[in-house]
Amino acid sequence: MAGDRTFEVVSVNDKSVSKGGHYTGSNHMSAAKKAYAKLVAKPKRSKGKKSGSRSPAKSSSSMIITMREMTQGSDHKELTYKVKRQALKSPKKVVKDGTTVYFYFETSAKAVKH
Repeated sequence: MAGDRTFEVVSVNDKSVSKGGHYTGSNHMSAAKKAYAKLVAKPKRSKGKKSGSRSPAKSSSSMIITMREMTQGSDHKELTYKVKRQALKSPKKVVKDGTTVYFYFETSAKAVKH
């Protein structure tokens, strides 16, 4: 998409991350929300294996996530956000291309000085 930039996770809750992942978005905040969603997601189970060590986050957990822009030609600026999610009282239903998707949480982010 035009205008999308690339970001990487630098730290989570003030702990350095070596393989935090790369995310695309129009700004640091949208990439931080995507990273948060990945971090709190239930781990997928492989056939015959127990699930990973990550446990799904509670309905109102929060994390401090630092993102660095990696887009070619950028100044590689780092910004830090407090990202949290709240359970919705009733799921939000969205229909896209004939597929129905339900959203059970709303993710919000706020910039923090770091």
